[in-house]
Amino acid sequence: MNKIFAACAVTAVALSPLEAAACGCFASSTTVDPVIQAGERIAFATTGNTVTASVQISFQGDAKDFGWILPVPGVPTVKVGSDELFEVLDTSTRPSFTLTTTPQANCQRSGPTLGCGARAVNLAVGSVDLGGQDAGAGPSPLVLRDTAGPYDYAVLKADSLADLTAWLDANRFFVPGASDAALAPYIRPGGYFLVLKLRSGKTVGDLRPVVLDYTSDYPMIPLVLTSATAVPNMGIEVFLLGAGRGVPRNFHHVEVNQLKLDWSTGANYGALVTAAVAEAPKKHAFVTEYAGPPTVATGQLTQGGFRFGSKATLSALPTAADFVEYLYGHGFAPRGTTELSASVLSILEQQIPYPPLFDARGITPQQFYASLRLYLSDSYRTARADDFAGWPGTSYDGPTLADAVWAEVAQPILDAEAMLEAHPRLTRLFTTLSPEDMTEDPVFAFNATLPDVAAARTSTRATSCDSTPSTLTAGGYTAPDTELTAEKVAAMPNASRIEVLSEDGPAQVVSEYQPDWAKKSPTGGGCAVTDGAIMIGLGALWLVLRRRTVA
Repeated sequence: MNKIFAACAVTAVALSPLEAAACGCFASSTTVDPVIQAGERIAFATTGNTVTASVQISFQGDAKDFGWILPVPGVPTVKVGSDELFEVLDTSTRPSFTLTTTPQANCQRSGPTLGCGARAVNLAVGSVDLGGQDAGAGPSPLVLRDTAGPYDYAVLKADSLADLTAWLDANRFFVPGASDAALAPYIRPGGYFLVLKLRSGKTVGDLRPVVLDYTSDYPMIPLVLTSATAVPNMGIEVFLLGAGRGVPRNFHHVEVNQLKLDWSTGANYGALVTAAVAEAPKKHAFVTEYAGPPTVATGQLTQGGFRFGSKATLSALPTAADFVEYLYGHGFAPRGTTELSASVLSILEQQIPYPPLFDARGITPQQFYASLRLYLSDSYRTARADDFAGWPGTSYDGPTLADAVWAEVAQPILDAEAMLEAHPRLTRLFTTLSPEDMTEDPVFAFNATLPDVAAARTSTRATSCDSTPSTLTAGGYTAPDTELTAEKVAAMPNASRIEVLSEDGPAQVVSEYQPDWAKKSPTGGGCAVTDGAIMIGLGALWLVLRRRTVA
C-alpha cells in the first residue's frame, strides 16, 4: 500500500512543480505490508501488586504437540484473551521513520522528489519442538487443574524438579527434553509453574491469547527458561501499562545511533537494534519504541464503546435468526472482517446446527449463518426439503447462547479495553537476544518522571542547489555528508547512548556517542513529510514451545 503525507498540503501528489518549490521540500514514499510470522507477544499491566499478563501464542504444528510452561510467583487466575488487543497495540505504537529533504534556499526548483518509503523489517521467530522427559515418581505437585477456552491447564508447585517433570510426563504436558538446566533456576519452595495444552478435539487454529492475574511486585519475563528453545537474535517485544513510563529494571536501556540508519528505506533498523543492544554490558538491554498515553490505542477495540451492544438485548432476542443477525451487526466478527470466527460458529452449532447436506450444495457454514433467516424460512425449507434430511432442527435458548458468545468474544475485548483505559501510560520495549545471552530474567518497573518517546522518528536531509546531499539531521545531531562516508559510518558505535533507567529520577548515562564533527541539535522537521511505518519482527517468546510426536 502506498501512503503519501505532506505538512504543506493534504497530499504531496497534489502539489504542482511551482507549489513544490514554494514549499521548499517534497517527498514521496512506498510502504510494504508486513510479513506475518509465528511468535508471541506479551502485554503487562500493573495495579498495586497485581500483575495482569496477556500473552499471545502462535504455534505451527500438530495440536497434540503443543505445550506451554511458565514459572509464576503465585497461583494465577487464568482466562482467555483476544488477539485484537495485540493488533491494536502493534499498529498504534509501531515505529515509523520519516525522511524530509529540504533544498538550499534561493534555488530555482522544479519539484524534485525523493523516494523514502520504509520497508517492512521482520525478525523471524519460529515455533520450536516440544518433547518430554521421564522422571521418577514422587509427591504430586498439582495445586489445581482446570480449563480456560481451548486449553487444559494446571498449576504445579515448583518444590521439586523430579516431581514436576514426572507429573508433566504422566499427564502428557510435554516440556523440552533438555530443559532441566533451564527449569532449575525456578525450582524453589513457594514457586509455581503454569502449564497449558490444547483440550481434546481442539486444533492449533483454536489457540487464543492467555490472560493471567497474579500477585507480584514487578512484571518479569523468564528468559533463562526461554533460552532452552530460543532462536538466535530472537525478538522480544513487551508492552507495559502502568502509572509511568515502563523501564527495564535490571537491564540497560539503549538508543540506536540514528546516523547509521538507512533513512531512505529503514531496512537496516532491525539489524541496528541487534547491534546496539550487543554494545550494552552482557547484551542485556532494551530500546524504547513508544512511551506515552494509551489513548493512541483506546477506543479502537470497542469502537468508542458502541461495539457489541447489550448482552441483555442479545439474550432477549426471540429467534435464532434475530440472534445471529445481531452478532453480524454488532461487531462480533473480528476487526477488519465480516465473518464470524470458527469458535463462534462452533458455539452456534450447538443450538443451531449446520445442515450436513448443505456442504454438498456448496453452502458453507459461514454462508448458512450469514443468511440464516433465509435458510430457516418456511418457504425455503419447503422448496428444499431434501437439503434438510437428517437435520435435527434448532434448539434455540437465547440466554444460554448469549452467555457463551459473550464470554468467547465480547468480554475478553471489553476487559482489554478496560485495561488500556485504567492506566495513564503505555510503553513498548524491544530487544533481540540469542540463547547464550539469556542468562538473566528481565524485570520491569515504571518511572513517572521520564519523558515520553514518540513512535514516529524524523530526519532532514538538506541538499545543495544541484541536489547534492549536504547535511543530515537525525537523532539530535546535524552531520555533514562529507563525514558520513561508508567507512566512517561503519566505524561509529551502533548505540548512541547506553544508560540505566530506574524507578525514580532521570537516566544515568553509562556512555554517549558525541562525534566532534556533528553538531548537537533538535531533530529536523520540514514541509513535506514521508511517513513509512516499519513493522518489526515481534515475539517475546516467553513460553517454551516444542513439537513432539507422541508415540
